[in-house]
Amino acid sequence: MNQPKPDWYEQAKGGPFAKPLFTEEMKQEVNRQVMEERPRKRNFAMWTAALTIGVCLTGLLLFIYPNINSPAPAPASPEPSLNLESPSPVPPESTQTPETQVPELDEQIRLVYENPLDFPGAYPVDLRRVEATRIPKASVIVKRTIEAEGDLGNYFIYVKNEGDSQLYSGMEILTGGVGTLPTSDIYELGPAGELPYLDDIEVRGSYIFGEFYIRIYGVCGANCVTNDWIHFEEGLPGVPIRDFQLNTHIQEVDIDEDGISEVIATISSTIGEVGIFKKINGQIRFVDLNKAFQAEHPYSVIYDHNRKIFSAIFPNLKRMYQYKKGEDVMELIQNAEGGKDPLIIGGLYDGTDSIQLQVGKASLEANWFKVPYKDFGLYLPSSIKEVKFEDGSEYEAENGMGIIQFRDADESTLPYLRKESDLAQYSEYVGTEFWGDDKSIRYDYFLYEHDEERRTYIAIRYKTKDTEQIRPLFLSVVANIRYAPDN
Repeated sequence: MNQPKPDWYEQAKGGPFAKPLFTEEMKQEVNRQVMEERPRKRNFAMWTAALTIGVCLTGLLLFIYPNINSPAPAPASPEPSLNLESPSPVPPESTQTPETQVPELDEQIRLVYENPLDFPGAYPVDLRRVEATRIPKASVIVKRTIEAEGDLGNYFIYVKNEGDSQLYSGMEILTGGVGTLPTSDIYELGPAGELPYLDDIEVRGSYIFGEFYIRIYGVCGANCVTNDWIHFEEGLPGVPIRDFQLNTHIQEVDIDEDGISEVIATISSTIGEVGIFKKINGQIRFVDLNKAFQAEHPYSVIYDHNRKIFSAIFPNLKRMYQYKKGEDVMELIQNAEGGKDPLIIGGLYDGTDSIQLQVGKASLEANWFKVPYKDFGLYLPSSIKEVKFEDGSEYEAENGMGIIQFRDADESTLPYLRKESDLAQYSEYVGTEFWGDDKSIRYDYFLYEHDEERRTYIAIRYKTKDTEQIRPLFLSVVANIRYAPDN
């Protein structure tokens, strides 16, 4: 079927003019001029004539036969007037991206907790109520048996078919109470990671949202984990029920110090994301800290579990926040420029007798000690004891692995110090002194300034070989120093 030709087709075919522009008379005139030039420079004239004809024909063809793929020409517009004061336009490839503006935030940010299901895809959370299914134990292939601490029973990690990689968790069913024989069935609890990470699976008791759960932690990849919390109800005795599943890295922390632990979820990919789950009026609710800190992509938020500090990361700036005690409020601790983090939370002592120190994955109860003859104090776990002298006290790990000392903020009394890279990230770090020819003893110095006039040095002393074992505990203690004037 022949398609109708567009308007420009006939024009292109026959040309825009009724008569040819390069007539026979024009050709003869060109030849005449060529012949007249021949006596002077014969060869040059011949090439000139050929070139002249070629240029004319080429120009004419381009004028008559435009590109048929080009759109119809737009109507001619009036010639714009010249504005000498206007800058020349910048080519698209040279356009400069405006400088990123770091958002201005208040020193206190009130958090708004919302339904986590209103954030689809943000965090892989499942709040559906799922009752465990009873299946024959003989129908699965058990790869590992975990005896949970605290008489919480036995748990089986298994695959459903030989050659499978997907792991599942199941709970042993007893014929009666604790100590009775198991039945031939188990309760299937759900997926629990992948076979290469079989030994990383954990089952432990968990106190979150003011309730007791059993938490099953599984690993499915380098940055892929599963967390399932199960509990039991009087209406279904012995039947595990899951109503909270979170497939990302988490910490169980009493972040607002009200005696009830929340769940802090972190996602690390191209950026860092942090959210907090807590129970409000019997419902699990969620706050996205990237949104609260205005640190959404491409910015990041990270959580320091040891110091309970949330950091919003912007270009050349880190804003450090701490959860306010008893309130859903984040308080600004410090703007840390140049990539350094504050180690010491500090602040005025508020009369709290004990806190929970975070040391790695462990949570240690620590009690308040006022430093004699100084306007400072610290929280010590049971593994660190106060040693009293006539002119003050120092604080020694009971295994003799190290001590913590307070010193006057007099720079003239400091020994020669040098900065070590393993502590250079902390803004309060002053430097390190080594003792012994083999540098077997190490003193790390930090400066805490409550304000310009209320300052103190803190030194931690330990054997270099015990760095990884004792220093995390000492740093956690130092991080929780408080200003505590006598009056």
